[in-house]
Amino acid sequence: MGSFFPFQYNLQDNLYPFCRDIYFISRSGKSDLGLGFASFVAGEIGQKIMLKAGLLPKYQSERLIELKNKDFKVIK
Repeated sequence: MGSFFPFQYNLQDNLYPFCRDIYFISRSGKSDLGLGFASFVAGEIGQKIMLKAGLLPKYQSERLIELKNKDFKVIK
């Protein structure tokens, strides 16, 4: 077994040994500010923010890219 660098594909495949999950624990009611923040971070926009911050999001959204000649455009 060799060494693994903290690239996203090594983190996704659980090959890099220093991976940790982040948990949100809310001790108050069901509709508080902390739960709203946790829902935002777990949503699509929050996961894109995690990706832009250099962290590996739990769920990645699909990107459809259309290639024509040498030009490309992002469809979704």
